[in-house]
Amino acid sequence: MNSLCILSSSKILKELGVSQHYGHSTAKIFNLVFEFGTNKYSPGTPPFFKITNCVVTRNGSMAQIDSNDLVPGDIVHLYPGKKVPADIRLIQIKGGELIVDESIYFSQKTITSKTCGALKTKTSDISKLKNMAFTGSYILKGDAVGVVVNTGKRIQGYQLFQSHSTSANPFQQFINKYVILLSLVEMMASIAFIITQNQELELQTMTLKDLLNILIEFYLFTYLLNQFKIYEKLSKVVGQMQEKLANELIAVIKNPFVFQQFINFPRILITNFNRIFTQNSKHVSSIIIYSKYGQLQEFLVQGDDLNPKGKIVSKYNNLEMKTPCDCIPIREIGKICSICNQSNLFYGVDNERNEIYEAIGKPLESALLVLSEKILTPEKNLNKQKYILEKANQITFARNYWNKYYEKVKVLKYDKDRKKMSILVKPKNIEKEINAILKNQKITIPTTIISKNFNNEIEINYNEELNIEKNKIQQKEDVEEEEENEENGKKTENKEKKENKENKENKEKKKNKEKKENKENKEIENVENYYLFVKGTFKEILNCSDYILKDENEIINFNSELKKKFLSKGKELCQNGKSCLGFGYKIIKNNNIDFNKDYGMANDIKLEKKLIFIGFCGISDTLDEQMIENSLNELKNKGIKTIIVSSEEAETVSGMMKNIPMIKQFKQINSTQCKNKIKNNRDIINNDDEDGLIISEAYSQTKCEIVDYCHKQNLECCCIETSSTLMDSLQKADIKIVPATNGSDLAKSHSDIILINHSIRAIILSFICIYKSIYFTDKIENPTKIPD
Repeated sequence: MNSLCILSSSKILKELGVSQHYGHSTAKIFNLVFEFGTNKYSPGTPPFFKITNCVVTRNGSMAQIDSNDLVPGDIVHLYPGKKVPADIRLIQIKGGELIVDESIYFSQKTITSKTCGALKTKTSDISKLKNMAFTGSYILKGDAVGVVVNTGKRIQGYQLFQSHSTSANPFQQFINKYVILLSLVEMMASIAFIITQNQELELQTMTLKDLLNILIEFYLFTYLLNQFKIYEKLSKVVGQMQEKLANELIAVIKNPFVFQQFINFPRILITNFNRIFTQNSKHVSSIIIYSKYGQLQEFLVQGDDLNPKGKIVSKYNNLEMKTPCDCIPIREIGKICSICNQSNLFYGVDNERNEIYEAIGKPLESALLVLSEKILTPEKNLNKQKYILEKANQITFARNYWNKYYEKVKVLKYDKDRKKMSILVKPKNIEKEINAILKNQKITIPTTIISKNFNNEIEINYNEELNIEKNKIQQKEDVEEEEENEENGKKTENKEKKENKENKENKEKKKNKEKKENKENKEIENVENYYLFVKGTFKEILNCSDYILKDENEIINFNSELKKKFLSKGKELCQNGKSCLGFGYKIIKNNNIDFNKDYGMANDIKLEKKLIFIGFCGISDTLDEQMIENSLNELKNKGIKTIIVSSEEAETVSGMMKNIPMIKQFKQINSTQCKNKIKNNRDIINNDDEDGLIISEAYSQTKCEIVDYCHKQNLECCCIETSSTLMDSLQKADIKIVPATNGSDLAKSHSDIILINHSIRAIILSFICIYKSIYFTDKIENPTKIPD
């Protein structure tokens, strides 16, 4: 393979395009390039220790503040995906486990499990301080609360940084030794370089020697500016140049197909559809349920951002639902979106006092969490109190409500084979929940379907509806019967005997029936119920459901005709460019299940069968159609074939891109067809007839196989991807990997990375993509062509 690179897009875009702190980004990438794996920083404030904001408890309420405002004694909340804003003594760990990446403090990857208890022995070794979370560390798993003990220059990271600052790396030693001799020469060269770069930048091919010269010149120039703190005007020019380069880089990232003029070398571009062609800001736009009138009913969800204030209206009559939880299926969907979710929402304000809503986690998970907040809770009086709370607490109002009633027992993570994510919960106080839900209604226990066995064939029993007035009605019937017997006592003796015999038989039957019902009810009360909440691809949830929940809490058989109606509605939404997510649940009753034990995927699949179908949501994602059209046309003009890989269904991809003329010329296949072509050594894309290819219903494994195919065929392959599975595949192909961030597992699994077939070239490329919009490649004397 002559050249394989995966361009880091979102991470660089975030550092340069969003943060606007170009100096900090420069220092960050600079240290990664020249001291990768050692974390010995150059003089100045360590860039990795700068955290922008954090969540604290002040005056009895939670708020998001700038980390610079933290003081010792502040109560700080830590969440997965966030950095630790100060040195913190942990006092509470939620969920029982807190995993922290402390690679920033050591020369290798260091993942640590934390505790909030006191240490048995005193120690100054930070690796053994298990009840402390240090500034700049990544929270990988678990929520925690702690007290700030050190800030500013008193943090452990600053002390460590100070201890390393006296021992410069070899390159810094070289500069320190010859700085006086080289200062004038290199200053002139650097000024010439700045003036040159202020001209229009063009993509070009450079030799390795030229590239290294530019690196050295720019390094010396930056070093001298920092050392002597002069040439303010020149510094301003540098800042303007960095801003210009950053904007150019953003343009290249948005249109990643023009980054290099390769020498007539056949290329295939594999791009992740949801990462590049969409804004990746999903929102739920519609909900479809089965109404009490026996028809499909669609509700429209207003709002396309993270603000949870959007209304839910009926598509039929455009009337707003004041309390969406009054509709039982919508209430259950909101409950699952709150509990079966691994994202977090945050509220804050910027410098201009504009409201900001932020999310940590996958866009789809965040969209579902926003939906749950729009659905609210079943308690109307409680819903009125929501808007009295501070806005930081409003965005987690519904989630906090449902977490009061359910305790998480086990999570069955999303799997590409199951195409579902499930979570097993145990009600904390089921009577209180039922009273809240059924307030001002007829007090009945909802019809439920109980799964009696976990490992064997699942048996389904209906628990008949019980009325609390049933005993009174029965007593009244007995009194009427006695009165009737007294009146009939005047009749003949034979007739009396006959009637008495019939009455005795009827009473015995009723008594036996009541005993049987009481016995069944006691069994249900004595055995603890567990709820399995399931969400996944719409078709998969539909196929795994034998029953359906109607409005008014009625459960009926889910027959094939009714499933066809839902499938037809789902297809309609897909053709409009929406992806569909289904919801289901079941109640499991078994005393002998060890939920901490891993029973394997086969039992997970069996457990997720015979569900009660609740409904499904239509999820939208916005396209930049003009950008896609321009990019694909530019690709075509440069002779580059494009393969678009998407996990969405074929109808959804076609629906999202139906207004882009060039996409209509692309051939579309699914992942199974693609795998068969690769397996049979057939070309996945025809060079003469096809401008590009769309592969739908494809996950990371399919992308790995495409990359392997291009590798074996000696095709140049540019792939924009974030998957850790793809990284593993490339590692097996002996392709070096250089992460674009600090190297934590979190960054590797959730952030874009730079991959190249030689690590030294990856280092150079990662540095140059910050300072100049060019890419370097070896000259190819005998270019390889795509095989026929």
